[in-house]
Amino acid sequence: FFDTIDPTELAKQCEAQGYGLRRTCHTMITHLGPRILKVSGHFGRITLPCGRSILAGCQNSLSLCRAYTNEAVDGIRNTTFELIEEEGKDTEVHGNPQGLMVKQHVDDITIILWSINQAKLGVISTAAAEAWYDAMCRLQLTVSSKTKIIPQGEAALTVQSALKAKGIEVGIADHHVDLG
Repeated sequence: FFDTIDPTELAKQCEAQGYGLRRTCHTMITHLGPRILKVSGHFGRITLPCGRSILAGCQNSLSLCRAYTNEAVDGIRNTTFELIEEEGKDTEVHGNPQGLMVKQHVDDITIILWSINQAKLGVISTAAAEAWYDAMCRLQLTVSSKTKIIPQGEAALTVQSALKAKGIEVGIADHHVDLG
């Protein structure tokens, strides 16, 4: 989704994260300009400026992508929900009866949620999915048509319905080939 980065928003995010005005300006000039790639001592032709896109394999581009989405990802990580208080056998996963983890790799965000209660899982998953969707809209990012909810079940249907009400079609599957 990073082909839709807004350079003005990116500069604001870098500044808010303490990157510094001068360093942000230099990084943006480098990022937005043309480049000459060097591989194994050989130089390529001058590339076109990458504009609102990232340059695959460029650490600078990847760092800018992270800076662009850090606040949004932190917002998803900090989604609050009512805790389950059930006792008995097998009531905890990762030390908790329910929880949320967000993983980010280049241009993929994976939200992992768990709960010992399917109904509660639908509620917390919907809250996290809505936080994700709102963040993508605020940053003017394109949501991939390959986005999937995994696995199939009552909670997945609840999330799919909530996202559909916001105008986004998301598929449900037991597995998917492009999970980052």
